[in-house]
Amino acid sequence: MSVFPSAMPAGSPDYRLSDWAEFLRIAAALDIGSPLRSAFVFRGQSRDWPLLPSLTRVAKKYEWTASQALFVESRAVAHFRTSAHLYVPVSGIPKAWDYMGWWHLMQHFGAPTRLLDWTDSPYVAAYFAADTTNEEDDGVIWGVHGGLLGKAMRAQYPEGASTAEGARRTGLYLNQDAPLALHFVRARIQAERMTAQQTACSVSPQILGDHGSVVAGALEPELECYFKLILPAEQKPTFLLRLRRMNMTAHALFPGVDGLGRSVRELVNMAGLQGPIEEPGIEPPEDSPN
Repeated sequence: MSVFPSAMPAGSPDYRLSDWAEFLRIAAALDIGSPLRSAFVFRGQSRDWPLLPSLTRVAKKYEWTASQALFVESRAVAHFRTSAHLYVPVSGIPKAWDYMGWWHLMQHFGAPTRLLDWTDSPYVAAYFAADTTNEEDDGVIWGVHGGLLGKAMRAQYPEGASTAEGARRTGLYLNQDAPLALHFVRARIQAERMTAQQTACSVSPQILGDHGSVVAGALEPELECYFKLILPAEQKPTFLLRLRRMNMTAHALFPGVDGLGRSVRELVNMAGLQGPIEEPGIEPPEDSPN
């Protein structure tokens, strides 16, 4: 039985959501696999842009070769490493040789890397898709069956490139001629935000790799092992409100006072998007002077 109530366009992973209730039904149907690891990983975007990591987007913008991108990446990691100890507890500092660990840490703090963020939770992905930063654009929720993608990589590539560990062991991540494989990885040391967002990342040995192209070439949308849910722009406020009732807010997903500030900003924006506001009167705070 299909996960989706109606058929997707032939050869396309796109499915347009009708409302929140339909999203809930689809999310429940996709809740398969071990309790220890979701079968699917998800990515939410407030508008439909390519599945490209931040560093790869910069490299393509400036038309760098793979060799140039690798050089910039190595300098960026070295620069980050010189000062990371000032802000990160010793227990959270990766070993000097663990470049994957450094990429995860850099990604966590907003530095451009070759990693692309995903999540084990369709609801976390829906939160990012419903972000009203691009309120006039449709949001999208990507879903990929991680196990089937891994199986496809093992069938297509030799041992050194078929897994993330194999690529690390054989030095492919530092090779300008690395193949266009794709793997899902998780940080060995999870920061608080990674845990809250149930973060996974996709990574390719080929630094210029388009992650979306790899998925599309390895999996068939007709088998529902990868898809792109379209969240209509007019549905974003409803999704944000429903997610807020589930405690899926910036305060929960970005632990700390900055997340609290983002959550308040969301609340104010939602008040404006919901239409006219009734004015019940202003009550002073309980501890205000008489």
